[in-house]
Amino acid sequence: MALTYNIQVFEDRVNSDDEKIKYVSLQILDTERKRQFFIDKPVAIEAGKTDAQYLASAKTLMDDEITAWQASIAVQGKQWNPDTGEIE
Repeated sequence: MALTYNIQVFEDRVNSDDEKIKYVSLQILDTERKRQFFIDKPVAIEAGKTDAQYLASAKTLMDDEITAWQASIAVQGKQWNPDTGEIE
């Protein structure tokens, strides 16, 4: 599955506990199946952390949900043969 990650939102915000966070929202495209998934996560702000490191931290927090989405679309668009029971 070929995935492309597009940054939709990347900004500083204040959460409900009045803590500064980096809010990261991604659009994930499965280019083979022509499907998309939007997900966002807050990441704690740390001194000296680069934008790329914030994105990597956010993706780590998103991984379980991305994996679940990938599993949910794995057979979409394929054919099922009831005679053999196989997905083709």
